[in-house]
Amino acid sequence: MNLQFTQLLAQAAPPEDDIYDIVVLAPKDSFWPLIIWSTIALLILAMLGALLWYFLKGNRSAAPQRSPESKALARLSAARRDQADSSVNEYAMALSEALKDYFAEKFEDPIRFETTQEFLNRIATEQARCPAAAQQHLQTFLVRADEVKFGNASDAEKKAAPLGKTAEQIIQLCHVVNETDTKVRQ
Repeated sequence: MNLQFTQLLAQAAPPEDDIYDIVVLAPKDSFWPLIIWSTIALLILAMLGALLWYFLKGNRSAAPQRSPESKALARLSAARRDQADSSVNEYAMALSEALKDYFAEKFEDPIRFETTQEFLNRIATEQARCPAAAQQHLQTFLVRADEVKFGNASDAEKKAAPLGKTAEQIIQLCHVVNETDTKVRQ
């Protein structure tokens, strides 16, 4: 058995004068092409993303900006259209919210964040940012709207009926006063 094992080892071992490995020295592949192509791919993706963002944002900004008056009048007319489907409280709330949003956007008045009582107290001690001609109408509107919203009166529908027209008139009055002031300044 030892003899067989030594014969197998002799066959497995290469002869001493034979060359078994030929090593060719070559430089390793450079990693710079990978970095360059990766950078180019990232730049192309970034440019495509920027173009997509530009076109999507450009379409939104291309839409004409609506004036605060047109936004408020649209909201008031929508509330008046939906008056039959909503309660008197919801109708008065929609009208007063539209009017408060208008004054907050147009005149940067903090009315949006005030209750009616806080607004009345503020304008009693200082001038509101809205035109003086509209202040009295706004006070009357807000008091009547609160009576409808919180009064639970039996004639709430009767009291709510003129509120939509009154709110539109307040916005139109502010618009006329602002146009007149603008023309006077020029």
